[in-house]
Amino acid sequence: MRNIRKIFSLLIFLFILLSLLSLSRAVLAQDSEKYEQMTLSFDLRGEITTNLAHVNANLSLIPQNDLRQEIQSLTFIGNEISHSEKNIIFDWPSASGTSPFGYRSVIATKIQIPNSNYVSFPLKSTDFNEFTLPSENIDSDSQIIIEKSKYLTSGKSDAMEAVFEIAEFVNSNLTYDESYIGAEKKASQVLQEKRGVCEEYTLLFISLARAAGIPARYISGLAYSNIKKAFGPHAWAEIYLPSQGWIPFDTTFGQHGFIDTTHIALSKSKDKQSAVLYTYTSTSFVPKELGLNASIIEKTKSSPKANIQLDLPEKKVMAGSYAPLQVKIKNPLSNYLPLNLYLTKAPGIYGKNEKHLLLKPLEERIVYFILRIPEDIEEGFNYESVIALETQFNDFATTNISFAKNRYSFIDLEKANSFIEERSHGINITAPIIQNQISIIDFSPKVLNYGRNEVSLKIKTNYCSSLLLKINNLASNLSDISGERELRFELAGKYALSEKLDIQVQCFTENQRSSDEKTFSVSLTNVPWYVKIWKFFSELFS
Repeated sequence: MRNIRKIFSLLIFLFILLSLLSLSRAVLAQDSEKYEQMTLSFDLRGEITTNLAHVNANLSLIPQNDLRQEIQSLTFIGNEISHSEKNIIFDWPSASGTSPFGYRSVIATKIQIPNSNYVSFPLKSTDFNEFTLPSENIDSDSQIIIEKSKYLTSGKSDAMEAVFEIAEFVNSNLTYDESYIGAEKKASQVLQEKRGVCEEYTLLFISLARAAGIPARYISGLAYSNIKKAFGPHAWAEIYLPSQGWIPFDTTFGQHGFIDTTHIALSKSKDKQSAVLYTYTSTSFVPKELGLNASIIEKTKSSPKANIQLDLPEKKVMAGSYAPLQVKIKNPLSNYLPLNLYLTKAPGIYGKNEKHLLLKPLEERIVYFILRIPEDIEEGFNYESVIALETQFNDFATTNISFAKNRYSFIDLEKANSFIEERSHGINITAPIIQNQISIIDFSPKVLNYGRNEVSLKIKTNYCSSLLLKINNLASNLSDISGERELRFELAGKYALSEKLDIQVQCFTENQRSSDEKTFSVSLTNVPWYVKIWKFFSELFS
């Protein structure tokens, strides 16, 4: 009977685990990325209501032909009098009542990735100097923008890598916040507030690129959102490199050097601009908000483009471990290859389940994820989990990991990070300490409840690709930290019975490590009586 209960518990655990894995894939995998070509129907419709007035509507949203997008049909709605690549003019000499305007279109899109041409950085010359200058919302001449851009591109000699570094910074450091819809923010404000929607992501990226001397322009259009499950208005950017041409970067979606085939470009400009401008001779003029409607007519899945192999340094680990997962990638193409890795199946993941890479032609690279192995499992059983990794181009690789309670080797977070650092950069974990690269400023509050507390730690650093935080030997790992930051988290006061907190931070960059440590005195409240007694005798006999 006892064995039957154990088997039943195991089956329940596996059912829950498989459910979680399926949910993870549905939420996190970027399914709209996985199509090489797409044909879409797109309609734009506006409407005006007026009484015997001369009305003119200048619509700046119009599909354009480029290397990744082709207009197959375009039919105008309303009294169109002229159109170009940049706008459509509608005119009503004596409009009365309700008048619709807009167009119906069919558009074919395809994936476009950078070619094989190397472009040195900084750029020596460019054909689009006007797109390197500051504009109303893109204040690339702001000192904080210039300093951040210089820091991000320092040491880069490949222009594609320099732009990719800027894109990764924007995507990793901004928080998507729908309360910013309709906000009027300059790029320098976005850098300080680190929040926004696609407009803010795009403005900041363009500003940092222009500050580095790279031409960049603002794209308005629409795209499919995997979160909202619908097409909607969207903004992204294009940068220009000699011998490469214009290359798309969508830092909101994490598509750097490519955009998926649901993107339809409708306007390309120096800065964000109004979708439609009206002139009219009536006090009763009422325009209706533009309506956008898109649907997919036909789609073709992408063919795999990279060679990927998964490897586990430890294939059998103890429950509760942090297991490094090695991903070996080879770009077999003669082109640059922007590649998004998505860990879609695993027993658990520590940190993000995705990584964005830019591979040079024929380049091989090794990157790592950290698996979080479940801790609360039945003793006496061996568990096995499938690990699956996918890319936006339908590259796919799998492996398996086994784990059990109180068996096999245990890997803590520090050991996992040390293993990755040693092998990722070919250096020993005892690399030279760089003074003052990271510093602890303050910890608060200084009075803690014995139970849970909301606390903050202020630190200052140039940049940490990975940061290891220890508080009285409690460890946590963060990524992509820069500037002066306030880290907020929960801390139980019971871990500070000594009434002091020994705090250590270790900052890892591409080939260096730095650290700082400080001790803060704290006081505890609401300590249970039996804990006070235990503490008294512990100190008495210590």
